[in-house]
Amino acid sequence: MPLVIHARNLSKRFVLRHNAGDLKVRALGLVGGAHRSRREAFWALRGVSLRVEAGESLALIGRNGSGKSTLLKLVAGIHRPSSGELLVRRDTQIASMIELGTGFHPELTGQENVFLNASIHGLSRADAARLYPAVVAYSRLRRAAAPQTASAGCTRVPRSARARAR
Repeated sequence: MPLVIHARNLSKRFVLRHNAGDLKVRALGLVGGAHRSRREAFWALRGVSLRVEAGESLALIGRNGSGKSTLLKLVAGIHRPSSGELLVRRDTQIASMIELGTGFHPELTGQENVFLNASIHGLSRADAARLYPAVVAYSRLRRAAAPQTASAGCTRVPRSARARAR
């Protein structure tokens, strides 16, 4: 199988600014040290390496603040790594869906949500129509696809979200 994602010794550093304040506080910081902004380096990821081949699935499990969302944002191209190497195959479609249920409108039917999200992610209507039966089958929401998702129950939205991610 071809390699789709390859991360080698991937790290991401953020700079946290403490006491940044408003314009007045920043101006006072130029003349007095008490009002100066304090900076702190925060490493969201350090030394992560992984390989994902076509057809494979990957689960990211960890505590809050362990870097799961940061890794997903790096792969999706939302952030750039501070160090290391991240390669994502050129023809790979990456959709940033960091939280389950993202992009599902409660006033639309399940089918309308699938077609809307497909168009947002660059699929044509013909492609969405071709993939729709597989999405519904995978999500096991055949009966809930036509009614409004708001009445389908909140436990069904995450399953719909996973189906869209595949």
